[in-house]
Amino acid sequence: MAASVTDFRILEQKSVSQQVFDELRRRIVQGRLQPGERLNEARIAQGMGISRAPVREAVQRLRQEGLVILKPRHGPVVAEITGTDATHLYRLRCALEELAVALFIEHRSPEALEALDAAVTAMTQASQVDDMAQVVEQDVRFHEALCEHSGNPLLSRIYQTISAQFRIAAIQDDSREARLTEIAVAHAELLDVIRQGVVSAAVSKLREHILHSLPGLVAHLNRHAAKRSQ
Repeated sequence: MAASVTDFRILEQKSVSQQVFDELRRRIVQGRLQPGERLNEARIAQGMGISRAPVREAVQRLRQEGLVILKPRHGPVVAEITGTDATHLYRLRCALEELAVALFIEHRSPEALEALDAAVTAMTQASQVDDMAQVVEQDVRFHEALCEHSGNPLLSRIYQTISAQFRIAAIQDDSREARLTEIAVAHAELLDVIRQGVVSAAVSKLREHILHSLPGLVAHLNRHAAKRSQ
């Protein structure tokens, strides 16, 4: 564990705790620290040559984001998303993004559309080289940008508190590897509908886009949970 999170340098421009948080978070959302993997604070601190306090603070922040949980007799571990978790998460996500897309269209600007287009372009390029981590990153970035440019900063902040969990769900969904091109195309189609500026059509397309993959994701997560319990 310690070896996988110590190959970066502490910079003076940021607090040590912030740097540890950024690095652990990045490795979790990229799948380099796997769901269920233990975060041994003492070993991480020793390996980095720092005190345990900033590591503990960073792990606490990761718990607040839902990326880390406390497991009895194990301590902090990278969170796993269950089928039930995914259902709750995607329904909440759908409600937030339906509002976001309506507000986005109301307040849309060239800059806002460029942010979505940039995410789709990067997603498409990543799908062509089978870069699943980057496809996931740009997928989440697309939806975060939708909320950021909604004109409602509170909506954007609320969305940020749960978006990291989407990354974990996506990382756990191995079936995505065979659907990278499909995922990029789906976002391009959604962007086309948003560009047209008809709120009802955009809301309908967004809802279909988000909930279409939910049954398959839930089934996949449940199968993995059943295997782990055997």
